[in-house]
Amino acid sequence: MPVCRHIVGYRVWNNLMKTYPASVLAPLSLMVPVPVSGLFIAYWFFGEQLRGEQGIAIGLVFVGIAIFVNSAGIMVRLGR
Repeated sequence: MPVCRHIVGYRVWNNLMKTYPASVLAPLSLMVPVPVSGLFIAYWFFGEQLRGEQGIAIGLVFVGIAIFVNSAGIMVRLGR
């Protein structure tokens, strides 16, 4: 069964790479490491309990990615 999930994952990533430039998708790859996606998926789908520190860490990673993805717009708003 894990091979099937990998094939689906590669298929989705390949379709995204066809549609969007790599510079847009690169920040999304930061969500792949187990501490981020693994903890979040375990919480969301399997009802695992997260410690406060884990939730804060996941939130900080998502906020950092959001800032990075929107950095051009942020710089325009700041007038730089």
